[in-house]
Amino acid sequence: MFIALFNRFIISTLFLSTFLLISSCNQEPDDLIPEEIYVDLLVEFELINFVYGAESDSLAQREFLNLLFNTYNISPEQFDRSHEWYERDIEAQIQRKRRAVDRINQAYGQIHSRMREQNEE
Repeated sequence: MFIALFNRFIISTLFLSTFLLISSCNQEPDDLIPEEIYVDLLVEFELINFVYGAESDSLAQREFLNLLFNTYNISPEQFDRSHEWYERDIEAQIQRKRRAVDRINQAYGQIHSRMREQNEE
């Protein structure tokens, strides 16, 4: 009898834990970063990776990331929660990343044009 009650308790606890975990994953974070700011951050992170290398863990890179988080008045944990939320919708996330890449390409094109103009002078 005791074992049957214990097994029911364990099963009930597992179901409740699973339900709470799933329901919490479906909730938008209270401190969700607005989508346009999130895209701005994707651009910034890509530029940081370009300058310092994607695999780098240099002090300068970490300081720059801290400055970036302070500038946008967010925490790394807030970004992580927002990133996890936005990653849930794969198609929308692909579009956000495309917008970020388009902005980087546009900025690169402007810089390249200015450099060409200066070389022609």
